[in-house]
Amino acid sequence: MAYAVLQPSMRQEPASQLAHERVWATEAGCVAVFATTDSARGQAVTFGEDARAAWVANGRLFAHGDGARAAAADVVRAALIDYEDVSRRYWGDYSLIIYDKRSDDFLVLMDPCGQCPVFYHQAADGAMHVGDTISELITLAGLPQEPDAHYLSQYAAYGCGEPTQTGWQGISLLPPGFAMRWKRGRPPELRRAWSPWNWHRRRASRDFIDVLTMVQRSMLDGESKIFLELSGGIDSTSLAVGLKRTELHRRTVAVTHFDPARASSNEVSIARAVAEHCGIEHQTYPLLARLPFTPFERPPAVPRPGTRLCFLAHDAGFAQSGLADGGGVMLNGHGGDSLYLAPPPFSAFIDAVTGLRAARVAGALRDLAIQYRLPIWTVLAQAWRETAKFFGEPAVQPAMTSVVPSGVKPPTIGLYHDVLRHASLRLKPGRRYQIAILGASLEDGLVHIGAGSRRPVMPFLSQPVIEHALRSPIEDMFSADHSRLPVRRSVFAASGLPNLWRTDKGDIMHSALAGIKAYHAHVRETCAGGWCAARGLVDPDGMAKLIKRAALGYPVGMVEITRIYSIEMFVRGLAGSA
Repeated sequence: MAYAVLQPSMRQEPASQLAHERVWATEAGCVAVFATTDSARGQAVTFGEDARAAWVANGRLFAHGDGARAAAADVVRAALIDYEDVSRRYWGDYSLIIYDKRSDDFLVLMDPCGQCPVFYHQAADGAMHVGDTISELITLAGLPQEPDAHYLSQYAAYGCGEPTQTGWQGISLLPPGFAMRWKRGRPPELRRAWSPWNWHRRRASRDFIDVLTMVQRSMLDGESKIFLELSGGIDSTSLAVGLKRTELHRRTVAVTHFDPARASSNEVSIARAVAEHCGIEHQTYPLLARLPFTPFERPPAVPRPGTRLCFLAHDAGFAQSGLADGGGVMLNGHGGDSLYLAPPPFSAFIDAVTGLRAARVAGALRDLAIQYRLPIWTVLAQAWRETAKFFGEPAVQPAMTSVVPSGVKPPTIGLYHDVLRHASLRLKPGRRYQIAILGASLEDGLVHIGAGSRRPVMPFLSQPVIEHALRSPIEDMFSADHSRLPVRRSVFAASGLPNLWRTDKGDIMHSALAGIKAYHAHVRETCAGGWCAARGLVDPDGMAKLIKRAALGYPVGMVEITRIYSIEMFVRGLAGSA
């Protein structure tokens, strides 16, 4: 998007950095200054103004139902009347900054699924700086490159922090699903603009593959080259079938990442069969070409630490291989497994009870017992425990206290804390689990590291697909042998591909363990002697023991190793972003 300074009181930005600037002004003076940054060039950035408002729109907007392009002016008019109505009528990967001339304040909106993130910083002079990349916000706002120790300590201990926090001191994130109202002299006010739960929402009436096809047609229209990450699994196969249905397969190259040393990870033959069926060109790239945890000289500046920071060398090697050149867009199925509950929670059958589906209650309980290979009474006990979970707290995974010292308080609220406390969800633990996991998937997708500077297209995390999953009955998403039944059945009916009914899953753990073994000294020095150890976020001896065990092939402790390593790479990227 265009980097924005809202209600500036002083013009301190270097002229060379704001060479392509645009100014909003009223009789009272300057209202906002915009600069077209490097990240915004080549993107759809549209300015507009009428008697009621001035606005800038970044990205693409589509109408609900058919996915036709929507005019930014129509969306702005709807937002000025009721900003919650925008997500009911439109979707896309977009962000909007609207100046309401009557109320003399700003409304900042983004797509409710986080495909076009918005970061902001309130300066000491009262101005609000808004941008879509951390590095440009730091450079143009002149902020010091300091890590947020509180957020990083929570991430080390629990894997997440507060929804508005980033790992950068002084920079906040507009959480997906929220709108921000701001007026000079006041703190920003965050209000929910989209909710994943509507108690009177009707069941999904459209078939899954029809929704996915519509999303891909809209989001990929005009792309000259598409690079599909094709594993041969359900999600990537669904994307391949959708590309075939939209006639976009001729512009697509499918790339399969595989581990030639592990049969459970080498799914090239399956992926190739899918590509041939859909008429897509197929290429391969080995996971072992550059192992995870390979030393990387200049980590990129990202909003938060994430697991992808352990794969920097692999992603750089893939970008340099020529398989994904700078002229195309990456397409992947991130979020599909968690959104459609693979695996399903133990409490899923309770949702059938509240839905008054007595016959399905017994069947769902039996299916869960068979799928998990557990006695029915064990499933009942686990389900009872889950009934007390996910009432607003984030889905955390505490680290081992022998490695990450206790004492750090967990995050108090999750992305959907207000939604999960709704009375209509009290007796729906399966749906609460789905919504909580959705929030974790959206936060995980925030960290983009890969070929090119553009964010990948992730159709499973688009608003239409998410709403389809949220309209599907929880108890109908699985059987005794399979999860994600709405996806499997729909895509199989459209394609007839037999791999959609596989029950095994590829293994990438071996490549991570191989990377720790090959670069044991580097991983130990980074995790046990870096920024985290210096600030007491990790016990060096305990971490060294975990790394030694991982180098011997034992995966226990990989959660702690990847978290601390990603924090170290994050801090290095932060320091090197000047």
